[in-house]
Amino acid sequence: MELTNDTVNIFQTGVLRHTFNFKSVYHHHSNENYVSTHQNQWILVDYIFYSDEKTKSENNKTELQLMGYLSLPSAIECENINLKIPNTTSGSDHLSLFAQFKLSNSG
Repeated sequence: MELTNDTVNIFQTGVLRHTFNFKSVYHHHSNENYVSTHQNQWILVDYIFYSDEKTKSENNKTELQLMGYLSLPSAIECENINLKIPNTTSGSDHLSLFAQFKLSNSG
């Protein structure tokens, strides 16, 4: 693939598009928005994508189920405690993401 201005512009839109049926672990369950880093403002730029669709092969089917995830704070929560990252506890300028899945395989 040749790197052209059009190619670069695709990645600067801030929009992620794909044809896969993925879900984000950190989708919005409530009115609060999760955040993962501070870049002039608190924003979510880190994701764990997964698909919970059952896949079938000749002799079995598999299913991936989200069992739990590490909560992320909202922008308001980060501002209320004046969170600054990186710091002495967190050496990254991004908050950690974590998810636990169960993979079922039945024949």
